[in-house]
Amino acid sequence: GSPTDPYIQKCNLRNILVEGNSKSLYIIRAYGLSRCHWENVTTVNGKSANGTAFQFNACNINQFDNLVCSTNYTTMTTIPYNGIVLDTGTRSGIGLGSSTNNTFNGSIIEGVAFGLSLVYADQNTFVGGTTESCTITGVATSANARFNTFIGHAAESNTSYDINDNGKSQQFINCYSLG
Repeated sequence: GSPTDPYIQKCNLRNILVEGNSKSLYIIRAYGLSRCHWENVTTVNGKSANGTAFQFNACNINQFDNLVCSTNYTTMTTIPYNGIVLDTGTRSGIGLGSSTNNTFNGSIIEGVAFGLSLVYADQNTFVGGTTESCTITGVATSANARFNTFIGHAAESNTSYDINDNGKSQQFINCYSLG
């Protein structure tokens, strides 16, 4: 597609480590991705006050396998505030709506403040993976998050909440938390 297309399709990433620093607001920020397959993508270091490891705005029909941002896995000099955030967004001036119908397999998000934040997110599936040792919350869903499914997800040892679900019709199947 062209730079003016509302969606970027088939933007695939494999076996890559992206390193931010104390000023990195976003280590990886994606707007309008569709039909992509990411595999073994690791982020380290980010802005501790409000930085985000993986920011997905209006991303749809993607498969993300083994996204990692973890203080249990590697040492970081500055830990990003958010692990994965799913939200709405625009591209080329066109409103693209919520991030929908993405599949996350085995994402490892550990040691950040908020592990997984579903802001505007519909019908996403999270299979396996962890949101552990987060300094505030492992999984947080807003009132604008609907019909998301978690299967075999581990949310444990988070300081305030393992799971704080304020959304609509989320499903948690064979998941666990310590809270």
